[in-house]
Amino acid sequence: MSILSIELAARRNNKPTFWELKGAEIKPCPFCGESDIHLVKDNEIHWCCCTTCGVEGPARSSRATAVQCWQKRKQEP
Repeated sequence: MSILSIELAARRNNKPTFWELKGAEIKPCPFCGESDIHLVKDNEIHWCCCTTCGVEGPARSSRATAVQCWQKRKQEP
């Protein structure tokens, strides 16, 4: 298994929690429309990532803030 495969598998196992989403559904990816969104952590920085197309949300210092930024972004028409 390659390092990339291991990293992608780790991303797929780190979904936002019910509490981070405040009971709402995760918004779909603005580019591909999929709802397979996961959190990524690098050192002390967190961001949401679409595991289908790879688009990433803004990086923040906490998981909850990263999820809030993903949820509040402007939806593309």
